[in-house]
Amino acid sequence: MTSTHRWLADEAKDTRRLVPFPCLRQNPAGVRHERIPKLEEDALRREQEACEAYDRFRLESPRRLTPEEFDRIRALAAEIPSLWNAADTPAADRKEIVRGLIERVTVTMPGDAENVVVRIQWIGGTSTEHTLRRPISRYERLTDFPRMRTLVEAAVAVGQNAAQIAECLDREGFRPPSGRADRFTPERARGLVYRLGLSPRCQPAESLSEDEWWIRDLADELGVGYNRFKEWANKGYVHARRVGSRKHLVIWAYSEEQERLRRLRDAFRPGRTSRYPAELTRPKARPEQKRGRRAKASHDEINERPR
Repeated sequence: MTSTHRWLADEAKDTRRLVPFPCLRQNPAGVRHERIPKLEEDALRREQEACEAYDRFRLESPRRLTPEEFDRIRALAAEIPSLWNAADTPAADRKEIVRGLIERVTVTMPGDAENVVVRIQWIGGTSTEHTLRRPISRYERLTDFPRMRTLVEAAVAVGQNAAQIAECLDREGFRPPSGRADRFTPERARGLVYRLGLSPRCQPAESLSEDEWWIRDLADELGVGYNRFKEWANKGYVHARRVGSRKHLVIWAYSEEQERLRRLRDAFRPGRTSRYPAELTRPKARPEQKRGRRAKASHDEINERPR
């Protein structure tokens, strides 16, 4: 292509130089032929267009690198990992490295599961795909949750304890959904057994009223951590009561209350000098509750350890 563009430019120049000579025919009165200026103008225009096309081609087409330049680029590329991992490399320099290597990043999240597909378009035309794991709020959203449930049910059926269940889950490659840990502990395995309803003491024989939830079930439904939800109950952000000999927490929350709690979940957490908006922390009155009275469980009652 380079030789073609150069040939067109040279051909246009030769044509412009030759235009006056075959047309320098004079009439009997000795006046130049009137077509000569027009032909010269056309030849000049073609020459200019060919030169501009050649210049554009040179700008848009990368030139061939010499072997020395290739060696220098390879040496610089070998230093990128050490530069990236250096403790004194600022974030701005790392961003410049990324901008020099990556053209586009596309993230695809299939549904609400934990796996995320990241497609990286590298400068130069190469593209790679990577599967990453993102934190999620519920076990039920895990891709392999049916297999996990089957494994836990089988372990509980044969009488395995929490430590054995945790070891089995780790051996099979399962990970907690939150992403804060890469393995199961006996405590997490015990909590999973509770959430799956497989613990013989997970809930008392208590019939709940309409719009009442066990605290763990509602926390899972809203995507809120158990400890954070328990803190809300302690501060009076929800209607809470204790039931049974083990003092299990029951939360009342109908559809509008659940929507308020979701907004509270997504709100910016306050600091020492700021607070949540009042409309997010004030629960709506229950139908049987007297006007102006706020159903708040006491601090000791919420934090009482089950016997």
